[in-house]
Amino acid sequence: MLRDFSNYMNVFDIKHTFVMENQPRPKIFHRIEYLAEIRNKALKPLKIERRKGRTDDVLELIYQYDFQESDFTCPLDFQAVKKKNNELEFRDSWVARDLRGEKFRSALDLLSYHPETRRRNEQKLPFQVQCSWNGVAILNPKPFYEKNPISFRRSYSDLGECSASECSLLCNDFWSRGYKRIVAVPEILVSYRLEDAILLDPVYDKALKVNRTLEEKIKYVNGPPQVICVGLDGNNRINPDQPKLWVNYTTSGTEIE
Repeated sequence: MLRDFSNYMNVFDIKHTFVMENQPRPKIFHRIEYLAEIRNKALKPLKIERRKGRTDDVLELIYQYDFQESDFTCPLDFQAVKKKNNELEFRDSWVARDLRGEKFRSALDLLSYHPETRRRNEQKLPFQVQCSWNGVAILNPKPFYEKNPISFRRSYSDLGECSASECSLLCNDFWSRGYKRIVAVPEILVSYRLEDAILLDPVYDKALKVNRTLEEKIKYVNGPPQVICVGLDGNNRINPDQPKLWVNYTTSGTEIE
């Protein structure tokens, strides 16, 4: 059964390892030492991939969330543009905002003109943003269960709030609650279509050859005074239908302690 399941996962190019051993528990053993040895076998593939410079994408996001002491950590999402010979471009520019408050550009190697963001992205190192989502997010759970918990929502149109994406508004609510450390990890790319995902290997191979001279740890700075918002007011629409506006996004200031 496991062999059949392995073949099924191979069809979708999902990395996996099954370890099957027919070894009885030794007659003399220490429970913790014995269980630790068994559990560590599950970590061996991760260590091998780390030496190669590759890790499981979600595990890398969790690692960066912890290492960067962030509140909100995301990859980059992308799409292949058929009109450009399947060139890969950044996708979710409706949500992502850099430290100048501007939309991400489509070029994966030049997402932002913010100087530090540009340098770190060139070296495929995590960088600070005002907002990001991009298909996956590792979130600080506290804003969802503390007093007056937040949730995904529409804009408060009666208060004149720009009708941004629910993900943009979540970022803004994080800022207003004081959870302001939001990070994008350019080394991790996610797609929404299998035919796009299979195009990633050359991109990852290129990233492995990058000469990194900057520190991996982010030095957080204050957020932008305002951000660009492109609203979606109408019903039965997919894309924004309002002109871009520069708007305030937080009620607790843009300073990061």
